[in-house]
This record gives sequence, structure tokens and C-alpha cells, in this order.
Amino acid sequence: MGILRIYFYIAIVITIASCGSSDSHDDKRSSVGIYDRDASKFMPFDEFSIYQDVLSNCIAAQDVNSSCSFNELPLLAMQHQNTISVTNILQRTVVSHQWMGERFEQVLSALPSELLSLFASVAAIAISDDIRHSYFHPRTATIYLDPAYLWLTNAEKVTIQKTDDSRSDPDKDLSFDLHSRHLDDLDFVMLSRYVKEGKYAWNYYNLDGDEERGLSQIIHRTARLLLHELAHANDYFPSQYINSFERHEKPDNVSQVYKHEWTSTQLENNFPLSSSILFDLAKVTFGGEKANSNQMLLTALDVGQIFEADIANDDYNYQNYREDVAMLFEEAMMSILFGIQRDISFTNQSQDRVCDQFVVSWGERGRIGHANIKPRLELVLGSISNLPNISELVDAIPSPIALPIGVNWCEVLNVQ
Repeated sequence: MGILRIYFYIAIVITIASCGSSDSHDDKRSSVGIYDRDASKFMPFDEFSIYQDVLSNCIAAQDVNSSCSFNELPLLAMQHQNTISVTNILQRTVVSHQWMGERFEQVLSALPSELLSLFASVAAIAISDDIRHSYFHPRTATIYLDPAYLWLTNAEKVTIQKTDDSRSDPDKDLSFDLHSRHLDDLDFVMLSRYVKEGKYAWNYYNLDGDEERGLSQIIHRTARLLLHELAHANDYFPSQYINSFERHEKPDNVSQVYKHEWTSTQLENNFPLSSSILFDLAKVTFGGEKANSNQMLLTALDVGQIFEADIANDDYNYQNYREDVAMLFEEAMMSILFGIQRDISFTNQSQDRVCDQFVVSWGERGRIGHANIKPRLELVLGSISNLPNISELVDAIPSPIALPIGVNWCEVLNVQ
């Protein structure tokens, strides 16, 4: 949901000061909508794949009736039970342009095996010029990847369709991505970015620019994206139950049978988020509702203190419990696999969109290292990853560092 740039998300954090039971949040668990896909524009990247005749139609299915059964297109773990290789993944990949598959192959080849194994719960990968934000959908068990993460040359870049939806275009703005359309209504924003050794973890390149980039500049950014979407895949299709799935059934139907085993179900039942205020803010930040007069009065410090008191690592966790799982998993795995940490901050509003105009009212680096969040990490990592010694890995995640208050977002980059 949104990184190979001098990067920070801006997510606008707004709330309604109201109460609500946990039942009131059930509607937030619905899956992301599937978008119209034209099967004719896709081609299998591996022309020798045994699934080349069904891949494009399967990933373009628009309803359960037209979706493919596991007999037609099985999850990768159904075909490759021990290890999943780059070749196995590419045999399930369809693209609109050949370069997209080539870049995807290069990135996969540079990733650790611990990440590749997470493709066990995926049936296919689609990359197309008109996929302008990435997502996973259980109807097709497919990850749909935005090619803006993969281009290296200007010739590749110009084949990608542009969009007016800033959330859908990770390379649109100079240094950040807006999660809300109501920025002018609010007195604060939330910023985030990935960092390593006091520097941005990746550089930013605009789709409108003429810069080119090397392979090393897209690996970690794409890894973050994949970790997020693979968390969704493994949530819907828990790997430990895949051998029990009925092969004649459709993916979405099978997933519903195992809903009580979803990681998101376990997380919600055992370590639920408690702030009804932050759940309500997500309706505005991510659900398209317009801020009301009470929300417009909230300051960055108000929301930062509310956020600090709960056990989420990002405001996007409050969109639904599936995103709660994905955000926890994404940040934890970036730390464990790559030593990359995440900054989050609540700051003042600024129309200039320049990082030195945003002053930190509350912020932390590596929030997932909090003692009260680590039990949630242990549940999520233990359910989704195949990493050994989960408890030890979670214990080793560094404690968070408070970002200096009253300092601008640029200057807190080097905090130790």
C-alpha cells in the first residue's frame, strides 16, 4: 500500500470521539474489491509453464462462478510442498509487458528464501501497466503488482499508466503519498518512512522524471510490498491447512471454510486493537468519509498520544484486521530480514509538501519493538512465516526510539 524513493507515507489521522463495541468493527474485515481485468492483455511470462493456457483467464475472473478451482490452478504449495523457487513463481506469472516479468525475476532472485517460501499461499502473480496499486484477492488467490515498483529505464517507465489517485500511484509526488482526499480539512498528518543506519532505505524517482535506476534501488522497496501482500495471501490461505483444501473447490469458498484459522481472526480474538477513536479515524483516512467539525479540531499531539496508548504500529492497522496483520508482518520482516526500521510521526499540516515544513509532535522509530506489541508479532510471525525460533527473533527486535519533538521531519532522519 505504499517505496523506492526518498519516502514517507502521509496518512491523515482523524477521529470521531465516539464509543463502539468490537462488533461495530466487523464490517472493516471485508476484502479489497477486485478490479476489472482484461485477460487478453496478459501473457504468461514463462512460455513453457504448464499453466500457460489458464493463467490469464484465472487471474481475470470477476466472480466466484468464473473463478478457477484449485484443480485448474492450484496454490504453489499444492504443487511444490518442500521449497518454492524463483522458477516456480515465474511459471505462475502473467504480464502486460515482457520487461515487467524480467524485472520481477531479477528482484525475486535477490530475495532471501524465507520470503520466497511465503508464495506457498499464492496461485498466480499478475503485473500490468494498469495495476496502479498492488493488492491480493482471495477470489483468484492472485497478487496484482503495480509495475511502478519494478521499472529501471525510461523506456520501461513510459509504458506504465498514470493515475490521478495519489494512493494508487506510489511514484506520483516528490516525497510522499497521500492516503486521504481531505487533507485541507485537517490540522495534522501522519508521516512514515523506512530507514537504515540513519538514511532513507531507498531513493525516490518520479514517474514524470527522466531518471533511471539500478536493480539494487528497487529490491528492498519491492520486498516491502511483497511482504505486505504475501501476509494477506497467507492470512486467507493458512499454509498449515493447504493440504486439507478440497482441490475441486474455488479459492474464495475454501478460504471461508477456514476463516476461524485466519491469522487476522486469531489476532482480533487474542490481541484486539482497543481505540474506537482510531477505528473511526480510518473511516475518514481510508474510507473516504469527510472529516467532521470534531475531527478538524484534533491536533497532531492529540492523535499521537491516542495512538501511543494502543498496540498498532500504523494508522492503516485500523482499516481492518487484515491490514493490522499485514502492517505488523511487513514491518517485522523488514527488520528481521534486512535490518530496516520504520519511522512514524504525527505532525502539523503543510500544503507545501516539503519535509522540513512538517514538525514532529509525536513520533517513534521501530514501534514494533514495543513490549506490548511484541506478543502480537509473535502470533503473526508464528502463524505466517516459517522462520525458526520466533520468540528469539521477536525478542531481538530493537526497542523503539522516540523521535525528537519540535524538530522537522528531515532533521529527525539521523536520530540514534
